[in-house]
Amino acid sequence: MDSTHNPFLDLKIWPNINRRDDDIIIATYAKFGHLRMQIIIHELVSASTSGQDKLLPWVELQHPKFKERIKAVDEFSGRRILRTHLPPDKSYNHLGKYIFIGRDPRDLVFNAFHFLKGANENWYNHFGQYGPQLRKPTQDFQSFWEEWMKNDGTPLWPYFQHLQTWWDKRNEANVLFIHFLDFKENMEKELRRISDFLNLQIRPESWPDLLETCEYSRISKACLEEANIESPFWNGGRVFSEKASTPHYWKEYLTDVHEAELENKVIDLIGKTGKNWLLKVR
Repeated sequence: MDSTHNPFLDLKIWPNINRRDDDIIIATYAKFGHLRMQIIIHELVSASTSGQDKLLPWVELQHPKFKERIKAVDEFSGRRILRTHLPPDKSYNHLGKYIFIGRDPRDLVFNAFHFLKGANENWYNHFGQYGPQLRKPTQDFQSFWEEWMKNDGTPLWPYFQHLQTWWDKRNEANVLFIHFLDFKENMEKELRRISDFLNLQIRPESWPDLLETCEYSRISKACLEEANIESPFWNGGRVFSEKASTPHYWKEYLTDVHEAELENKVIDLIGKTGKNWLLKVR
């Protein structure tokens, strides 16, 4: 399944959106925490501007009301905070600022495995309207991982091309790389990096409240609430699993052979520096 024809990604969207200099776009692969980061950045922008209306669409999500979504995005008067799962050739522009979130792919696949296991029939039926019919995973996680590696992202979309093409953009002035674990382990440092990158003017006295608001469990709760805004089909498909959200839980299931295969693949694509950044072990 490729990124140009699958049940999740609608490529008609981005070319129809008028770009702005102050756009903020969170770019990730699936299950990287893109909604979490979007809500956090909304809090940062709100603290900088003394209030910010909320509009947090996943831009290319397959949805029957895509025309209404384009209209809402184009007419939004505040600073737009958007998110995408597409590679840069389908979403990048010299206008706006991009925040790319990196995460160990074993964490994301473990998360996706549990998500797909828990998704309800409505969720599968919804996306079945737009592309190849998805099926609930029946195999164990190790087998799911091996299929994902062998077929590059199955049953989602290609991961390694997404990684390589965004890595090639890492030195662009309007691109900031954030690693999921760095953010989780030192949120204040990463929040300040993001604030500087976005040229936000946040008063020193606002930081304690911001840090409290952006605390991990609070944002997790906000993500569950936010998902209901666009469409109720997310209700059953959005499954919270503590295991699925815990870094490196895959260690109980994957072997040294799996690890070596992944490391060699990542080194081939983005070099040892990229591998050391992406495959962080704590």
